[in-house]
Amino acid sequence: MIEEMRMKNVWKIELRSHNQMSYTKLTKWLKDNHVPLRPVRGKIDTYWVNKYVQIETSHDSFYVGAAGDLRAWEIAHLIFKTFVVQEYPFSNLRQVRIDIGNQYNDEGILGSRITYAKDFLKKRSLNV
Repeated sequence: MIEEMRMKNVWKIELRSHNQMSYTKLTKWLKDNHVPLRPVRGKIDTYWVNKYVQIETSHDSFYVGAAGDLRAWEIAHLIFKTFVVQEYPFSNLRQVRIDIGNQYNDEGILGSRITYAKDFLKKRSLNV
């Protein structure tokens, strides 16, 4: 559930990890994968990636938000494909907040597609 994120367009990356993650472990994992994080002043678990994009961590997922939908989608997909898919093959990505009509649903916006890590892994194995 988004607590601190104030961006209008947000994508959720759910890790589906077999080991219990925590807010601090997830933040460390992102930093270890060279995702630049700078704390948002006054927020507990929300960070700036750059001046346009924020990430909020949760215990088993994180939220990537931006004012523009394309920017939020682009950064969320980049993180998902580059870092998440290899380490968390049962993870998924979905849009949970959209500026149009101020919609929010933590399970995913109606009509939006859920992307599964296994789909990327299948494509990679077919290309080898």
